Order: sequence, then structure tokens, then C-alpha cells
Amino acid sequence: MSEAELVQHFWSSIENGLNALMMYISVFTGYLIMAYLIGARLTTVQSLIATGAFMVFSGFCIWGSIVFFNSSYVAALELYDTRPELLPLDLNPAIVSSTLLIIGVIGALKFMWDVRHPKKE
Repeated sequence: MSEAELVQHFWSSIENGLNALMMYISVFTGYLIMAYLIGARLTTVQSLIATGAFMVFSGFCIWGSIVFFNSSYVAALELYDTRPELLPLDLNPAIVSSTLLIIGVIGALKFMWDVRHPKKE
């Protein structure tokens, strides 16, 4: 692959990784809004369906984020000798984003649990 093709691949992977993050934010926000507004009134089956769909769709978003950001990181490593500005930190963004997104999923599931199981005082 030529340097020009690698640079194009790098930016395309970054763009696709950010698109995966935007989809995650949409799925995450929708789940939290649904949990807040009607979570306590959902039946168990409805809650399981909504939570299952959230897990599947957020899982695909996390997977896409990992794939695209890792691809951009690999391309940046190959271009490092001629274009060091593409890699200001030698840190794979796939690791950072996947960790934060998984923490977000756990937080959303905890939020839904708290809405559906309020503490009795």
C-alpha cells in the first residue's frame, strides 16, 4: 500500500470509528431516556426485550469502534516515520474507547436496574 493510500485509510478509519461512537451515543441515550420515562412501568418481558436490544446494538457499536480505531492505529504506526503528527500519543484509541463504552453500558444497565428496583425507605 502506498503512503497516500495509507493516509486515506487512516482518515477513513477515524471517520468510521467516530460514526460508530455517534451510533453508540444514540443507542445509549435512547435507552436511558426510555428507562427514565417508562422503565418502572415496563413488564419484565418488555424490560428484557429493551435491554437485550440495547446490549446487541451497543455491542455492535463497540465492536465497530474497536475495529475502525484499531485499523487507524495500525495505519498510523505504518506512517509514523513520515507523518508522526498522526500519532501524537502512542496509545491505541480502540483500547480507550472500548473501555469507556463498556463502562457506559454497565452504567446504563445499573440505571435501568435502579429505576425498576427503587429502594424502599
